[in-house]
Amino acid sequence: MNTNLHSGLFLATALLAVSVLVPAIAVAQTGAADTGESPDENPAGSPADVAAESPAEIPAQAPEPVPAASPETPVATAANVEMEALNGSEPVVLFHATPAALKAGHRAILRATIKRDHKLERAWVGVRAIGAAEYRELPLERADDHGFAAVVPRELVQPPGIEYYIASKGRDGVVRQHFATAQSPSALLVSGDTRETITERRLGDHGGNRSSFQLRGEATLYGRRLADPMDPKSSTDKFTDNVFLTEAEYHYRFLTTLHDIRFGVGLLRGQHPEVTGVPVVDGDDPGLNYGWSEVNFALHDNLSFGARLILGASEDGFAAGVGGVVRIGPLTQTHLEVGGELLQDVGNRGWLAFKWTTVPKVPMGFAIEVTERPDGTLSPPGTRLIYDAGVQLADGFLLTGRIGYAARTEALEGGIVGGFGAVYEF
Repeated sequence: MNTNLHSGLFLATALLAVSVLVPAIAVAQTGAADTGESPDENPAGSPADVAAESPAEIPAQAPEPVPAASPETPVATAANVEMEALNGSEPVVLFHATPAALKAGHRAILRATIKRDHKLERAWVGVRAIGAAEYRELPLERADDHGFAAVVPRELVQPPGIEYYIASKGRDGVVRQHFATAQSPSALLVSGDTRETITERRLGDHGGNRSSFQLRGEATLYGRRLADPMDPKSSTDKFTDNVFLTEAEYHYRFLTTLHDIRFGVGLLRGQHPEVTGVPVVDGDDPGLNYGWSEVNFALHDNLSFGARLILGASEDGFAAGVGGVVRIGPLTQTHLEVGGELLQDVGNRGWLAFKWTTVPKVPMGFAIEVTERPDGTLSPPGTRLIYDAGVQLADGFLLTGRIGYAARTEALEGGIVGGFGAVYEF
């Protein structure tokens, strides 16, 4: 029992001694280092050794790379912070739907809805005709609580269409593009015609010329006919029943519903037929010096009509007359023409003409005319078949010619029609 007690005390005493000696040894080693001693037990790379090494002997270590920000990562800047402070966290939003179509000559309304419009100083629509260089700024004005509208004036709504964009300027001074841009605008097509586009197109059909001056002359030489309808053997001399005509005309085109006006003067001279050199009618040959004016209206590109007033003087005194014409088809292209004139002394006439322009710079036409000229009282009705053709020698200058067949009722043989003319447009 005593033996075991002594053994336990011995072991406890030994353990206590070890626990006291080990810390003392560690303290002693630390003190040696502080006094400059370098015991062999001091490992290399301790804080003292690193501090004593020259910087040149320490290899530089590269800093750890910083991961790049993704595109979604917001970059905080003073400008952004200022803008957010002014505008708040919610931006201005504009909604706009393009109109389906625009009608020529009618004003157009471009509508938009703007949320948080209180942050805007102004908003506008930049509009121009397709192909134009300059934009016209139209204000977007409030139409209701959130709705805004810009009115495009009718003079801008012309074929082929308009181009536009929508922009605004905020109270922060920043200009924002909400729909399209000035460099890449959105296009809207315009359908239909206006008075301006009709006039422009018609003017183009006339080569840009509103005025024209024309000179023309023609001769109709009728063949032989019965001098006495009761005597089948009686005959007039060949080419003694004649009509000669010379006219000068000025023509100005408005190219609207009032298409054009025309003024002209003319000389008409006739000759009564002869039998063996003796006129069948005593007295002076018929004739008329006259002037006329004409107004033409275009109800449609394919339908127009004109009215003419004729005043003149014949060997019997004052003479007056009227005329009219209806044209079906474009005036400068292929069209049908029906017309007539009632004129004192020299007689009446009516015609049906078909004109075409299928050959470039060579307009042509064919006409059938029934006439009493040159003497409405003594001349039997005559029929003329006429072919017309022109040749454009230069811009605005045209030479014309005509040739045809002519015969009176009770004719024994036919005659000829010939003429020439010149047209200058400017």
